[in-house]
Amino acid sequence: MVSAEGTLELQAFRPAAAGEQVFLSYGWEPNHRLLTFYGFALPDNPHDAVMMSVELPGGGGAAARQRELLDLLGLGGEDHELRRGVFPHRLAQTLEVLLCQDPEETARATKRALLSRAAGAAPNPTRTLAAGGDYSPATLAQLASLLETVAAQYACPPGPPRRPDAPAADGWGGFEGLPGEEAWQVYFARVARASYRDVVDDVLGRVRARASG
Repeated sequence: MVSAEGTLELQAFRPAAAGEQVFLSYGWEPNHRLLTFYGFALPDNPHDAVMMSVELPGGGGAAARQRELLDLLGLGGEDHELRRGVFPHRLAQTLEVLLCQDPEETARATKRALLSRAAGAAPNPTRTLAAGGDYSPATLAQLASLLETVAAQYACPPGPPRRPDAPAADGWGGFEGLPGEEAWQVYFARVARASYRDVVDDVLGRVRARASG
């Protein structure tokens, strides 16, 4: 905060003696924020999340009923978040609705969702969604296909990238011709990419395991 004298003051979380080194807490941040605002990234950052989008249908008729049902379920947004160690239920539920080709079933599901909401209950419009993740094979196949597309965007050599000060080479390539600061910038960008790759691979593995189980 800025003091009355116009100086910048930082408040410590605990007492510190004069001359004692103090540290800045970066908070629980994903790598893209650490890289953007602080210039570094963490391998296997547990707070990393990969964003992906699912285009919702336009027009009227069955598509309009699907959008209405998604809104009732709180699934109306196109953006979805992938996190390490978490099955993407919200994304799977969205696909379950979008893959329903029966307009009458969509209408019945929408009615059930409306009745659930009117009764003050969480809307569970279909047997599949009410079962807490008993998704159809078509949904799991489409989900895996989408995740494979996202995984391709983060394709990179296996394993963590080596540091600029490490002597051994790896599949990521070297840092020849790069000044020290630029080499570290490249390294941290690789660290972030590898972490995001691992996030998508983890989620994709969970989807495949559910599909095969």
